[in-house]
Amino acid sequence: MKFLLDVHIGTSFARALVERGHDVVRAALDYPKWGDERLLEFAVAEQRIVVTQDSDFTDLVYAFGKPAPPSMLYIRCEPEQLPSMVGRVLETLDSGRFDDHMSVIRPDDTRYRPLPRENKNA
Repeated sequence: MKFLLDVHIGTSFARALVERGHDVVRAALDYPKWGDERLLEFAVAEQRIVVTQDSDFTDLVYAFGKPAPPSMLYIRCEPEQLPSMVGRVLETLDSGRFDDHMSVIRPDDTRYRPLPRENKNA
């Protein structure tokens, strides 16, 4: 799988995904001057799963109707809990339920919301 890690998502997440054989792009290192809208366009074009800790990407997709990437993993926790959330993210990936969804991952649960898609038959 291919991932785009938002600027708040650090080394521990990148390392865990790379160790599993995934292709990881880190916005903070690879595209530090890009805004969220440009990063989202990149994720859609490259078919990358977005991993974020803020609501900017969800706002762009759900509120402003921007095209959605294959999936989004939205991590909701206190900043000091973020390093311990790597295992929760990997569990979500292993579940197989995240595809074509926004997964809201919290320390004790995960919720799934389908991503909006254009009607290709219209």
